[in-house]
Amino acid sequence: MTAISAVIFLVSAEYDMATSYIIGRVENNDYGLAIAYSTTLIFVMLTAVGLLQVLVGRTKIGRRTQFGSGEKP
Repeated sequence: MTAISAVIFLVSAEYDMATSYIIGRVENNDYGLAIAYSTTLIFVMLTAVGLLQVLVGRTKIGRRTQFGSGEKP
């Protein structure tokens, strides 16, 4: 069994989740199909994260100036 830390795999009775399917394919030495599913999962997640980034926008973090100590803006 492959040891995987800090990752939770969700398994449903009705649907076979992609992550558990990939692990099952690796355990059955079907590496080609596991690599194909892994690559597809990576691109799907990159697309989802990219869309969320576009929808939410970027957070700009900068240095704050303190006013009130005699400094003028």
